[in-house]
Amino acid sequence: MNVEELYNETAHRYSDLVDSSMYIGPDWLSRFLEANRFTCSSIVDLGCANGVLGEVLRNSFADAHITGIDISENMIRYAESKACYNKTIQMDLDKSFSQLFEQPNDLVVALGFSEFLSNIQFFMEEVAAITKPGGIALISFQVHDPNNTKLPRNTYSGEVVHTAYAESEINDFIVNSGFVVSQQERAVGYTSGAGYSCEYLMVAARKA
Repeated sequence: MNVEELYNETAHRYSDLVDSSMYIGPDWLSRFLEANRFTCSSIVDLGCANGVLGEVLRNSFADAHITGIDISENMIRYAESKACYNKTIQMDLDKSFSQLFEQPNDLVVALGFSEFLSNIQFFMEEVAAITKPGGIALISFQVHDPNNTKLPRNTYSGEVVHTAYAESEINDFIVNSGFVVSQQERAVGYTSGAGYSCEYLMVAARKA
């Protein structure tokens, strides 16, 4: 099973999984937007899943143009049913997506999926390409600590690999792609059904 198959399979119960795993994404995004009020006319929600973050974005930016992108066709169908996106696109975010946008965006959200990507630096460069100078990117990374066996490099959802990164690696990814970290927070991103507490670094970065 690959990532696309995993999310196609779980799309019908994804909202329940968000609740049962205590996924941090919606609450963290809501708190960030409440604490950092700014004008925003164009938003991209990368890895939009079933629209769980799109609803938060639409509530905060009623008139913004919001694009949702996800690898899963089934997730996209559920996202479209919530009517929080102006446009949805199904594609693999391991591939180049910057060519999809004629103009850069005020806000790019990429929460809850970077652990599935094969080349984080390439992904960050693509995020930078679709973000306006002065624009904001909100990204989560699964945390690896070589000195802590509870935070390994790799974890698994069945056959699907999750890759975690040390904080120093994460900061390099961000700086090397032209962003400046404005806020970061370590937190439990979710708790799996097997009881594994996945630690995330939640990052807000501004495009230089």
